[in-house]
Amino acid sequence: MWQRDGELISSSNQLFNKDIWSVDASQPVTLPSGIDAQSMTVSNAKGSRMRVVYWYCVNAFCSSNPLAIKLVKASYRLAGQQGISDVFAIASTELSDNQIKDIIDVGNNKHKVTLKNSHQR
Repeated sequence: MWQRDGELISSSNQLFNKDIWSVDASQPVTLPSGIDAQSMTVSNAKGSRMRVVYWYCVNAFCSSNPLAIKLVKASYRLAGQQGISDVFAIASTELSDNQIKDIIDVGNNKHKVTLKNSHQR
């Protein structure tokens, strides 16, 4: 979903429905492009589990560290420059972190994510 204005990192922005899913584990992962992302395992009351890998970008700077992203965004604002913000998230109930990393191809400074169908391998 695209929005002109808004806060990239806020308690009102959620990557999954917290009324249904709860976080079991969270750990940092490094994507093939060198981006530091975060991987969460979430589960629901029925016992289903889902892996969520996510990261944020402001212009060419990408990280899953909320403080670093907020500081970079603030530095662009203080300099009177535009900081284009993006959030990328991939969720799967079947794939592991390594399988998710294998299908992510992030172009340097392009913020283009190409997902390849893992069943074609």
